[in-house]
Amino acid sequence: MRALLSLSLGLWLGLSMAVWGQEPTKQDPLAQMEQEILQGQKRVEAKYRRFREVLLRMAQYLADKDPVRAQLLRRAIEESNQRNIEQDLQQILQALQQQRLASAVLQQDEVLQDLTRILELLLSEQRSQRLADQKARLKQYIKEVKRLLRQQRVVEDRTHRGEPTQNLAPRQGQIAQDTKRLADRIARNEGLVPASPQGPNSSNSPADGSQGSSGKNGSSPDSQGQKPPSSGKPHPPNGKPSQSQNGKPQGKPNDKPSDNSQGNAQGQQNPNGSQGQNGQDSSKPGQSNGQNGKPNQGSNPGNQGNQGDSGSQGQSGQQSDQDQSLRNIHRQIQQAQQRMEQARKQLEKARREGALEEERKAAELLEKIQRQLERLLRQLREEEMARVLANLEARLRKMLNMQVEVYEGTLRLNLVPPEQRGRHEQIQAGRLSRRQSLITLEANKALQLLRADGTSVAMVEALLEVREDMQQVAVRLAQLKVGQITQGIQEDIIAALEEMLEAVRKAQDELQQRRNNPRSRPGQPMEPPLIDMLAELKMLRSMEIRVRKRTARYQKLIGEQDPVGQATEAELLEALRRLAQRQRRITKAAQDIVSGRNR
Repeated sequence: MRALLSLSLGLWLGLSMAVWGQEPTKQDPLAQMEQEILQGQKRVEAKYRRFREVLLRMAQYLADKDPVRAQLLRRAIEESNQRNIEQDLQQILQALQQQRLASAVLQQDEVLQDLTRILELLLSEQRSQRLADQKARLKQYIKEVKRLLRQQRVVEDRTHRGEPTQNLAPRQGQIAQDTKRLADRIARNEGLVPASPQGPNSSNSPADGSQGSSGKNGSSPDSQGQKPPSSGKPHPPNGKPSQSQNGKPQGKPNDKPSDNSQGNAQGQQNPNGSQGQNGQDSSKPGQSNGQNGKPNQGSNPGNQGNQGDSGSQGQSGQQSDQDQSLRNIHRQIQQAQQRMEQARKQLEKARREGALEEERKAAELLEKIQRQLERLLRQLREEEMARVLANLEARLRKMLNMQVEVYEGTLRLNLVPPEQRGRHEQIQAGRLSRRQSLITLEANKALQLLRADGTSVAMVEALLEVREDMQQVAVRLAQLKVGQITQGIQEDIIAALEEMLEAVRKAQDELQQRRNNPRSRPGQPMEPPLIDMLAELKMLRSMEIRVRKRTARYQKLIGEQDPVGQATEAELLEALRRLAQRQRRITKAAQDIVSGRNR
């Protein structure tokens, strides 16, 4: 009976739902999929808003503790604002709700590229280590090119002197093989995509038809297990300019079709036409003409002009230029190897004049390659210097502000007569002492930066002196010694920090001028020092002046009665002993600068 009633109830419900046009258990699979996609897009939008909030809070939290990382997070926020990612996500959601699936797919591709750029920017925090690795590789390349150039000049000279050509041909062939191995190593280490044989110097090659041998010789190591660099830089295939690589040509009503020639014409300084990505990688955030589909919104007019090398556009654009330079260098090494092979063939045929001409052109190519490698190494060093100087400037400014606060607190404590100082003043002095110890920790971090760079002598010595003074002040404050000696040491600390901060800012200005005018710096070393010699000598002079003033100050105190018990004669003698050690270190630092031991 119960089974019959259940069956009847089920049939009634089925008929009722059928009358209303609904099925009790089945649902349209397409509608269900649309709802899942819509809900997933809503979750993506909510996660992105949460992501931006976290970035902002982290940037505010790290502003004092880690200014370099905080600056990187702020740049990521500015990049997301310029790319209008949040607005694009909202438009995608609206398109899905209105079932405009084609438009939603195009906008999702754009947002995916934008998020990739943000990820690359956040991962650029490891740029310092990559810079050091790339500099080490460039030094090895330069060393190898110099060796090949010397050997090539020797063969050229022996050919010119009339030595038997059959003896010179094997030697020329060995140099050609070494040159090919260098080209292969550069392609393997730098992850270069096998390039087309024609390039800016293709007219210098033995013959256009022989470029195929260059590609054959140089491309096999590149293509074995090699993939294009995964840095997000576009590498459009031949004959198919991808719309998603050249900006955002489809996503907005005011977009223009993809025009590689237009993208290459703006800001591409290298005449090589075989690659079209130079300048496209970072064009969207900083473009003022709006050709890539997302014109400037004007949200940060002040930052766009002065971000320079610290901005994401400058960083990605500079990386793209460096990659293009390495491709050109690799191509020219292949051309030099071709010249050497042609010279070897001429020598085997006893054609001395033809061999001399090919040897001369091969040597000229090697000289050009050496200059380009040295210029690239100098650019990497300047990028490294910019990062170190920015970090150092932030730490010195933080130390100076903290030290001024401790100094002002010391002056306030000294206003209380010694006989009236009690528990409250002891607690205040202890707090100042702990604050002074925190400044000492910041000095240690700044010293680590300078020692890792290894090119500054006077700045390191000045920071060592400042750290010693800070430690001495922390001990004296813990003992409630807030008199003339403690105040004098603090004044010296503040003066030294101000001088170092000024030297760092001047070095930043000079570095920016050099980077803005890269061609107007003849004789510039490949790895310039962080602080130039003149600034180092000025710093040594200021250190010597402070030693002399402190010596005079202690001389006046020795033998005098100290009514408040802030300094005993034994303490002053110990302070003079430390000054003598400081004087010896200043002398050694001056000798190191003159002898060039820091170079």
